[in-house]
Amino acid sequence: LYSLLKCGDPLPSQIPVVYFGVEFPNQPLMSNFNNIAGTTSPHPYDVMLSTAKKVFPERNIVVLVGEDTTLGRMGAEAFQSFWKEFPEKESYELKIYNATNDPLTDILNDIQISYRAPKSIMIVPYWGLYMSSISKVSRAPTFTVSGTSLLNGVFCAVGPDMYKDARNAAKIACRILSGEPPSSIPLTQSEHQLTFDYKQLNFFNIKKDQLPRNSIIINEPYIDKYGVLIFL
Repeated sequence: LYSLLKCGDPLPSQIPVVYFGVEFPNQPLMSNFNNIAGTTSPHPYDVMLSTAKKVFPERNIVVLVGEDTTLGRMGAEAFQSFWKEFPEKESYELKIYNATNDPLTDILNDIQISYRAPKSIMIVPYWGLYMSSISKVSRAPTFTVSGTSLLNGVFCAVGPDMYKDARNAAKIACRILSGEPPSSIPLTQSEHQLTFDYKQLNFFNIKKDQLPRNSIIINEPYIDKYGVLIFL
């Protein structure tokens, strides 16, 4: 979205732009355009950590992994701001890494190699270039707010339903095509949901009844989900 708005192309000024899935809205930039509308993604770190505590009560090391990009820095800063006010932070040890600048061996030591790995959870506030490679080899369950990270070694994504987000964006587009000015449509934040990868549940030996209510499980075989298969 920001590349489109900042590149100087006249297109965003000529036709309406509808967006969704924006984690860090650039309000000063977006205020220069009166023909954009959409939804942003939440950062429910409180829900993320309460879920981690419920599912993995014995793990008390939080490994925060960011990267040295604009969105990567913003994601890490957002989590650290939340952490300052987190009422249970004294019960945890927080380790902060930058996947761009810190030695990979240091990160792997906490999430894969050392005795600390079974005591750790990994938090990825922004899903960037390096995160799939790190998450797939981690012995610490990975939590993130990015739904696009699923099936890439992530245990739990605490973020919007991408299908619902796209559907809501389509509804906004329909309102605009019906004559409603984009500037009159307020910016809204999408609702989050807890989405778990079935293969990760098996890897960490977590049963379905250990998950919070209304959790979504993806990547689950039909026979395990429904208990029966019918062949025609």
